[in-house]
Amino acid sequence: PIYPLPSLSIKRSGEAITLAWPLWATNFGLQAAEGGLPPAVPWTNLVVVPTLTTNEAIVTLPLAATNKVYRLHQP
Repeated sequence: PIYPLPSLSIKRSGEAITLAWPLWATNFGLQAAEGGLPPAVPWTNLVVVPTLTTNEAIVTLPLAATNKVYRLHQP
């Protein structure tokens, strides 16, 4: 099947954030950068193991002391 580009959702949960994306997007990695858009520093690959549900991959991260932006990246 042909899928569209996956979207990344984010929500705050207390002192953490939860990032989620479609389960079918297994060939995408999660990246972060500090600052706004466009980020002032290079994107960094996050080494995380998502929790898998029936239709989403989910990662919970602590709130950062600085502003961060996140994206899904296909190598």
